Formats: sequence, structure tokens, C-alpha cells
Amino acid sequence: MKISIVGLFSAIILSNLYASSLVITSDVTVNTTWDADSIIIDKEFFEVKENARLTIASGVNIVFKKDISLITVYGTISAIGKESDSIHITRMNPQKTWQGIRLVSRDNAIKDLDSSYIEYCDLRNAMSSGSDKSYEQEGGVLHCGKGNFVALKHCNISKVMGEFGGAIYVDSSASIQIENCTFSSNKATFYGGGAITTSPQGASLLSIANCRFQYNYARTGGAIRIGKGSKAEINNCIFYNDTTHSINPVLNDLKGGALAIFGPADVTLRNCLIYHCRSYGKGGGIYSSDASIKLINCTIARNASVYGGGIYFARDSLASSPLLINTIEGGNGRIPGVKLPRDSAGWGMFLDSSVTPIFQYCHLSDTVYDYTIKPYQGEFIHSRYYETDFMFRALASKYPPTAVEAYQLSSNFAGNDLGIDGGTPDTTGLGLPEFDVLGQKRINGSAIDIGAIEYNDSLLKVETIFRKLRPQHFNVQCLNGTVYSIDGRLIGQFTGDFVLPAFRSSTGIKISRGLYIVRKNLTGGELRIERVLVR
Repeated sequence: MKISIVGLFSAIILSNLYASSLVITSDVTVNTTWDADSIIIDKEFFEVKENARLTIASGVNIVFKKDISLITVYGTISAIGKESDSIHITRMNPQKTWQGIRLVSRDNAIKDLDSSYIEYCDLRNAMSSGSDKSYEQEGGVLHCGKGNFVALKHCNISKVMGEFGGAIYVDSSASIQIENCTFSSNKATFYGGGAITTSPQGASLLSIANCRFQYNYARTGGAIRIGKGSKAEINNCIFYNDTTHSINPVLNDLKGGALAIFGPADVTLRNCLIYHCRSYGKGGGIYSSDASIKLINCTIARNASVYGGGIYFARDSLASSPLLINTIEGGNGRIPGVKLPRDSAGWGMFLDSSVTPIFQYCHLSDTVYDYTIKPYQGEFIHSRYYETDFMFRALASKYPPTAVEAYQLSSNFAGNDLGIDGGTPDTTGLGLPEFDVLGQKRINGSAIDIGAIEYNDSLLKVETIFRKLRPQHFNVQCLNGTVYSIDGRLIGQFTGDFVLPAFRSSTGIKISRGLYIVRKNLTGGELRIERVLVR
């Protein structure tokens, strides 16, 4: 299958070469637009010079012919595709990696050409070079140097490898805005995180919204590593199966399966689901040290680590208090099948002795520990502990790993659950997005629900069916169903079985190529969830 896909992609490139193509043999020195079907860069160390902007039109395929296959930008770049006509970048031999887009450090006084835009681009199969230049080592597909602002939207970033930051590196005094992107199977080989890393001195601003991080890998910060001095806002994001691991764990750097935060830093997560992430050291979901961190309406579920399966709050020299509001922590634990040290502890959270979190309207199902294994450290305001038999404990094998199922697995909601309308009565000042990660209105009742997902009756019916554990029926037929995008957003509904032409005809919705989640309601009160690839 892999060979056939590569062959098909090669055929697409070759066919485009015969459509309209432009061969590039020199650097960009003035404002330039590429709008041919194919752009063949036949030059090593290709550069966009200072005071020049390179604009790449939608649908362009950029093909590197040389071994040194990177775009070094001293000016700015605008690569803006469309949902149905994205921009692709690859090598002439697509089995080889290219070396990313490098926005080098600039004079902060420059105002006219200080922003770059990358939208609807397919950024995959890239790897940072072994150059002695730091901007060529940092970030496998994108280096955002000092003084740069980058808007990255609607991009697929996958199978990217970098020494410092698997996919993206954000330098100090740089800013990046990331929206509606998917980061999948990226890896930081030396210095995390697997998808995004800020400088150890921090970035001036890291803004991330409506993104999905899955199967990313690093030694520290499986998905994201945030350095000191950073201000980070992360809203409506899903972290799934991100991992920290190392062949030399004695270095004590395995921290934060999804996120690792090293303060002082100001970090806020809202409406985020952190699910099934692992760290073979500290903090299966989150590791935070010396940071002013806020978790607002987040769900931290089914993560695992040696210390702090859900969250590890490290010793805090600043004596700041992590703040958790309307947040669910549950189903987190130790890594199964791994030999653990005798002092391994903190199935849900592990707190060093100087850390005193504030829990407001939170539901915590696993014991909170401090450094001396003293339970229930912190300040608790309208928060409660409870034992929840999350559905995944009995039914995990029935679900594929997607955002829609993550909701069903991680939510403990039943008809009388106290989490429904159980959040803070006044959400003023929390900065919550209008919708949750499934696109549902954030307040659907008398008050906000606790956790990342707002309670919805239509999803509750599905949960109820599975909790009854009805026996399998024969001659099962599909009555109706719902189509979601891979990040859990509602696409449309159908009756009968799911057939693409019929769905388009009845709904008027044209589904673009990609992976979708189809939830089918079957006869006998049963449910089937399928992943469907639309070619």
C-alpha cells in the first residue's frame, strides 16, 4: 500500500510537470508570486532575500530537485492554499525528506514586512539538517526566528523530524498563531517537544486553537515543550497518544507526555482534552515547573506515567499556585507492564511539597499526592473526589482512537451526573471559546458543564446503549448516523447506510478528501463507529 501511494503521488507530480511548471534557479530578491501548477526548485540553499515577499498560490506543488532542499526566508512568505486546493511541498523523489522553511532572525524594528502566512499547506516528510547553523537544526519543518510573526492555519504537519523541536521551533521574541492544524507522528530527536518547541528563553507569544496532536514523540514534551518567559494560550485542542520516551532514561528528562512547561511562564489551557498520553518519567499528561498555569474546562483522562499519571506539578520556587477550574481528572495511572521504582506515586496528580494548587469546581477521581505522599494537598472550592467507572475500562477495545470516541471514553456524564451544569456559575473572565472541541455550544443548560465537552443528549443516548451491554444481533442494518471530521467536528447526518453519493445528494455537502469518523446507529439499539477514508 505504501509503495502504491508513493507511486501515485509521483505520478501526480509528473502529470503536473506536464501541465504548467516553473523552474527556479535563483533566489527571490523582489516581491514574487508563484502560481504555476508545479514549481521545481533547482537550486541548493534557496533564499527569499530581505525586504522581499514570496507569495505561493493555492494548488501549487513545490518540488525540490537538489539534496539541499530548504527555503531560507530573510523577508517573508505567504503560502495560502484553499481547502479544496492545498499547497504541497516535497522532493523530486518523494521518498526522501525535504528540510523545511527557515524564517531567520530579523531586526525587531522592521515593521512593513514582519508577518508570514502559511495556510492549507501539506507539510510532511521533512527533517532538519545537520548543519552547524542553529536555524537549520531547530524545527523539522518550520523555524520561526527572532522578530518573526507567523500565522499557521489549516495545515497538516506529519512525519516530521527535528533535533530541536520535532516540527516547529519558535525562538525568543518570536510569535506564532496556530489554528485548525493537525500534528501527527512528529518526533524531536534531541530536544522536545515532538510537535512544537519554544526557545529555552521562551517565545513572546504562542497561540494555539482548534488543533489536534497525536502520536508525537520526544524526550521532553511529547507534543509541546514551552520554555521560560513564554506566554501560551491553548484553546479547544486535543492531545492523543503523545509520548515521552528515551533509550537513556537516567538523564531524568522524560517529562510531560502531552506538554512540558518550564517556567517562569504564563500558560493557559481551555477546553482541551488530554487523553491516553504517556511519559516514562513524570507527568503522563502535563509536566509543569515554576509556571503560572491555568486549566479551564479541561479533561485529563487515561494518561499514564511513573510519577503523576495525569499531571506532575514540580517544585515551585516562585510559590505560584496552579489554578484548575471546571476540570476533570480521571482514569489516569501508572504505566502498565513497566517496572516501577518503589516511590512511584500519584495516579492522578503528583505535587511537590511547595505546590498548592487551587481547584475550583473540579472533579478529581484519583488521589492527589504531594512530595511526601500526603493526600489532598491544595485548596478545594466546590470540588469533589469520586470514583468513576469510565467506559474505556471495560470497552476500550470497541473504539478506534479518535476524538469522537475520546469524548465517549473520557466523559463520565450520565443523566444525573453532577458534572452537568456543575461548573462555576459565572464564566466571566475565563476567556472560554464559544464552542467545545466537538463544535457544540459551550454552555448548554443553566450553567457550564465540567470538563472539555459540553453535555449533549444525542451523545448520551449512544453512551446509554453501550452501558446496557446489549448482546450482538445478527442481520444488523444501519438506521441512520452522523459524520464527523477526524478532530470531532460535525459534518452532517444521514439516514440508511452511509453511501457517499447519497450523502452528497441528500445533504448538499461535498466531503473533501481525508479521514472521517462515521457513527452508525444500528437495529437492535447497537452502535458502530468506523473510520472512512474519502479519496
